[in-house]
Amino acid sequence: MKKIVYLILIFVVTLLFSCSKDSFASGVDPIIGNWSVVSSTTFENGVPQENDLTSCEKLTNFQFRVDETATLELSLGEEGAPCTLVNTFGTWENKGDGVYTITDDDGGSSDIILPFGSNTLTLVLLADDEESPLLTFTRT
Repeated sequence: MKKIVYLILIFVVTLLFSCSKDSFASGVDPIIGNWSVVSSTTFENGVPQENDLTSCEKLTNFQFRVDETATLELSLGEEGAPCTLVNTFGTWENKGDGVYTITDDDGGSSDIILPFGSNTLTLVLLADDEESPLLTFTRT
């Protein structure tokens, strides 16, 4: 019986360590895939304010591809109103240490933070005003 318990314990520990490895070690950057928006935060006088996402905004997603291209499908609209879909195309670059830069076709850029081993990324919209949101996405 002890042998079975030890074998199960070894199996579980091995499984945990194999799941915690960064997929980049296998040659695939961890940002590759589809990501859906889960929250939006703005800052008022330096204080973070969580914003409720409308049903339209909840449809917003990012697609990051192996060829270092990306598509942002931004869905806009007030609650109960028809959604407006805006597609933005661009490229992404891994800057290291979980920081990525996305450059759109017009040359504008934003930084993304993807902590090591995380399924949550944060898009930091760089703008001069405090009303620019901080968007958080999760892998789908």
